[in-house]
Amino acid sequence: MGQQNVILVFGATGTIGREVVKNLCQEHSKNNLRIKAAYHSEEKARDLKNFGDVELVYVDFENKESIRNALHGVTTLYLLTGYTVDMLVHSWAVISEAQKAGVLHIVHNGVMQSPNSLASYAVWHFMIEKTIERSGLNYTFIRPAIYMDNLLGYGNWEPEPGTVTWFCNQDVPLIWISSADLGAFGAAILANPGAHRNKEYKIGTGTMTMRQIVEKANQTTGLNLQFKKVSPDEMMDIMVNKLGNEPEYMKGTALLFKQADEGNGAVQEMTEDVSLFKSVTGRNPEDWSQFLLRNSDKLRSLQTKSTFTDRLKQTMGLNNNSSLSQSTKPAAMQSMPARPGLSSFGKS
Repeated sequence: MGQQNVILVFGATGTIGREVVKNLCQEHSKNNLRIKAAYHSEEKARDLKNFGDVELVYVDFENKESIRNALHGVTTLYLLTGYTVDMLVHSWAVISEAQKAGVLHIVHNGVMQSPNSLASYAVWHFMIEKTIERSGLNYTFIRPAIYMDNLLGYGNWEPEPGTVTWFCNQDVPLIWISSADLGAFGAAILANPGAHRNKEYKIGTGTMTMRQIVEKANQTTGLNLQFKKVSPDEMMDIMVNKLGNEPEYMKGTALLFKQADEGNGAVQEMTEDVSLFKSVTGRNPEDWSQFLLRNSDKLRSLQTKSTFTDRLKQTMGLNNNSSLSQSTKPAAMQSMPARPGLSSFGKS
């Protein structure tokens, strides 16, 4: 038996990281792996052990000693940091400590967009990738398309009942991938890193317009959901002023959808590659019909649910006439980073 592959997954409590851990436990448990999941919130990490034999390790990106401790004995790591400009500093800290710890391979989850799109976060991811390349460590760069899951969560920031919300015209073709499939893709690479040494993968598994998605959702559920466009400028207001996300990151997202409506930019450069997904994972990806059927309960909830802001106010004990300003949000929320799933608008 050869050297054990000790894998550390950063961002393990987020949408994508959780799927990576689950797939490592359920699909690759016979591959002589030791799986470590990095967490910052113990509460969010507890259920990761339900997936299988997972070692939970606390990490504070602002504390190099915690990063050093987490990397002890690790051979392969999955790098997924928070979606703020702090990703640059945090990634630098991980990469530099990985060199010292003897890590052999870094798998980085980035975005599909080229930095030529001028989206801030695309440039940040490009800089992280260049830092990894120059580190001398083996690497695999995963550049995913837009997450299907965003339509069920952050894609519906403040929908009217019975609507599905998105940020560009409903006839713009978009490339998608589900978080479950991205987790399977990442886990397969982590389990066999040598086969993917110094490779760069743009991964999208299906092309659909919003018009087609809503039609298919209605066919799947028997509902009568309608498409509602929220402009990139409105999205900026919701994401920054109501949800406390970082303005620079959201500016990049708004730019992506403005360019999509104009028929140019990163959306038009995205590519679908089902054969790549199958060659790495050994199975076909989830298509939209399967995804919508799996999430039919969430789709039905869109028919009658209150707005995101109303639910947020209820959680905070505010009445419907209260203003959800930055000052009224809890301190933790005032600096709340975007969750990983969000970043994959152009690939959160």
